[in-house]
Amino acid sequence: MPRVVLVDPRLAAFAAVVCVTHHLGLLTRPLGALGPTRTNDWLDLLTPYLVVGCGLWVLLAVRTSRPTWLLAGVGGVMYVQGHALHLSANSISNAEPTGRAADAAHIWDEVVSHHLWYAGLTILVIALALALHDHPLRITALGWALAVGVGVTYATNAIGGGTAPASLLAASGLAIWGAHTESATAAGVMPASGSARRSRLRRRRWPRRDSGR
Repeated sequence: MPRVVLVDPRLAAFAAVVCVTHHLGLLTRPLGALGPTRTNDWLDLLTPYLVVGCGLWVLLAVRTSRPTWLLAGVGGVMYVQGHALHLSANSISNAEPTGRAADAAHIWDEVVSHHLWYAGLTILVIALALALHDHPLRITALGWALAVGVGVTYATNAIGGGTAPASLLAASGLAIWGAHTESATAAGVMPASGSARRSRLRRRRWPRRDSGR
């Protein structure tokens, strides 16, 4: 009997960690300072491990192509680099530097890092959509809740991070692709995003099923 792989917990984990870690500063603000830094800076060190790790965990559940793995790798590297720049420059900005130091911290914190970080997330999501494109997926109430959560997260990050034009373009492209291909993953992962879906993916190619949406 072919091995059955449950993908929905992995996709749910990816969606959940995006929602939580991308609002970590807000959620952990009451924890206050830790020496010259803030407590949430230290907790934020876990973000790339959780987000990229859960994304790759989803890909391991399906037999995907090498180009898709390569795309996920590129997105993962961009995500990690952008997040690292943001974390370090933001921590420096919290120390309230002045003059040219403040200007440099602002560029790396609010401009360069955000574009790299969110572009990496978008590319990683595209890789997930490609990998899950031909697999039957059924969205649940929990899936819709996580979809809305990641959609809101993506929107608030884009607005607060100053990447609204690029993020809107990416989200619109994925929505159009999803509608054109009738792919629940492409349309749902972003901006309605990596929602939990109750699906069992067998190690043989399943015929595509019309979702009725």
